[in-house]
Amino acid sequence: MTAPVRSGERQLTSDSGAPEAGVGPTKSPRAARLGPVRLIRPQRKLDPAILQAWLEHLAKASPHLRAAEVVDVPEGAASPVRSAAWPVGAGTGDATVFSLARRVVEAQGYLGVIPRDAPDVRLLALGLKTAGLPRAAIVARFDGPQAEGSRRDLTTLLQALPTLRESLAAQSEKTARPTAPGDAGNAAVKPGGPQRHDDGSRETLDLIVAALEHRDLAAAAAAVVNRLATSLRANRVCLGMWNGKSVELLAVSGSAVFDAATGLSIAVRDAMHEALRQRATLALPVADQAATREDAAQRVLLRLSGSGAVCTVPFPDGASLVGAVTLEWSEEQALDAALRIRCEAMLALVGPVLSALQRASFGLYRRSREAASASLKRVLGPRRPVLKLALGVCIALLLVGSSVSAVHRVAGNAVLRGSVQRHVLAPSDGFIATASARPGEVVAEGAVLATLDDQALSLAVAKWQAEYDQTLNQYREAMSLLDSSKVTTLRASLDRALAELELAEDTLARSEIRAPIAGVVVSGDLSQSLGAPVERGTTLFEIAALDSYHVTVRVAEDEVGLLAPEQRGRLTLQALPGESLEIVVERVTPVSEVIDGSNVFEVEARLLDARDVLRPGMQGAAKFDVGRARLVWLWTHDIVDWLLLKLWSLGLTG
Repeated sequence: MTAPVRSGERQLTSDSGAPEAGVGPTKSPRAARLGPVRLIRPQRKLDPAILQAWLEHLAKASPHLRAAEVVDVPEGAASPVRSAAWPVGAGTGDATVFSLARRVVEAQGYLGVIPRDAPDVRLLALGLKTAGLPRAAIVARFDGPQAEGSRRDLTTLLQALPTLRESLAAQSEKTARPTAPGDAGNAAVKPGGPQRHDDGSRETLDLIVAALEHRDLAAAAAAVVNRLATSLRANRVCLGMWNGKSVELLAVSGSAVFDAATGLSIAVRDAMHEALRQRATLALPVADQAATREDAAQRVLLRLSGSGAVCTVPFPDGASLVGAVTLEWSEEQALDAALRIRCEAMLALVGPVLSALQRASFGLYRRSREAASASLKRVLGPRRPVLKLALGVCIALLLVGSSVSAVHRVAGNAVLRGSVQRHVLAPSDGFIATASARPGEVVAEGAVLATLDDQALSLAVAKWQAEYDQTLNQYREAMSLLDSSKVTTLRASLDRALAELELAEDTLARSEIRAPIAGVVVSGDLSQSLGAPVERGTTLFEIAALDSYHVTVRVAEDEVGLLAPEQRGRLTLQALPGESLEIVVERVTPVSEVIDGSNVFEVEARLLDARDVLRPGMQGAAKFDVGRARLVWLWTHDIVDWLLLKLWSLGLTG
């Protein structure tokens, strides 16, 4: 408590109730007459002008700054309020900024966030705590998510923070003017001007810079403990990190090499583990320490080290404790509540830096384990109900797939073809005269499909007919004259003319191209080629019979080995989507072909259930039953087989 003020004296009091230094008797007679002065508390409000000027100064100091806001974070459930922003009018005070500001104020440290919708933007938030002013936070947006940029921008914020605190403290001093009763306009001013509030920000900045100067965790830890020992005037400072199972002692101040197996080192680790387990700072001797705290390990360390005071401070990285620092002093009076709070505030900002260096030193296995553990904690935590539901569904499917079996089917694209198929060829050279049949039409046996131009063929028939008649007359005349030599010659000419005549008549008769069998025209559309020449032997039509069919199925090469003759399956055609036809495997061709970039084999199957509506050329899908297997194998065997092949090709499996 502050001593009562005697008549004729005046006194300025800070927020903590402690008297300011440099206050003495007044020389003002009026003040002596008015009696003791009364303290007017500073207004609980951040000056927007000071904040705006400081934000502009910060923008000049950091060329990577995109925007910045100062957010007032009131205690309780009241919503945060934006006090100032740069550029002027920028920022909307959105929920992300407010949430980040409240988190950083409650954590008493700093936070860095990369928004999901803007990966090229980095948000840095830093708590602002000044005596006599409300709780506030600074949220700045910087370009780029690089780690080096994060360190640089954080250093810029920490270096600029003392200037803001001094300006706000000076403004607070101006508003806290003591007045005498009945004379509100007569303010008592403290000699020497406003005092500078030392909140330890310079020491914290030096500590963070010392940690950031090293990429190795052990070197950074050594720099931190040495800087702490100098700043806090401690005899010895030890730093340990939680490695997932126990505390690992990393650095001891003033010692480049130490033995972690000595009794004193073990006692230090036990003290750190004790503080981490209770998630609280433990100190001995401290009069105001809660009696419910367990401090047996601290007492053992105090006895073994012979120190006068010991303090173990755990430090966090976000919501998790990642390590602890144990400080030892030779005198009991060296440790008080203010020094303990000072240590906690400094380590709260250095802890995330050391944690980041620790994560960078992890191997692939440890990083995977940490990522899996963090994901499991997020899933099992109180949030993300959709993720929990999805995980539950996956587990249920896995259990069902491991216990239930189903029919394993091999599928492929199928084409319906006729078992009997005839090709209709051009009987001779000629020109197309008519074309009455088109693909898809059902024709009877002997039906005219097309005709060739018969003008030349008719002339040939007439020519050979005339020659035959003439030779026949000459032959009869020689017979009547009994000219045996002439009869013999004419007889040969008569046979030749008759053969040519019969050939011409047969060719003329075949100018009408007829269907050799009853069926459907599969190919051959001559309606657009009337008058076009054709050569003898050219295929004009293809006709498939309608009484029998077979199916050609294209099966992928990784599943064709499961098929064998006489295996049954089902065929579904695009023309009959609601019906399935039974088929049986007849033959697996040994030759493959590439279709759409995939290597496939053709499997020939026999159709057992023919329908009148079926036509050759219809397409669909076929599935063959090859056995039974677990559902989980049916769902995953494709990717597992592909992965095994890749591992084998890379030489990772035998």
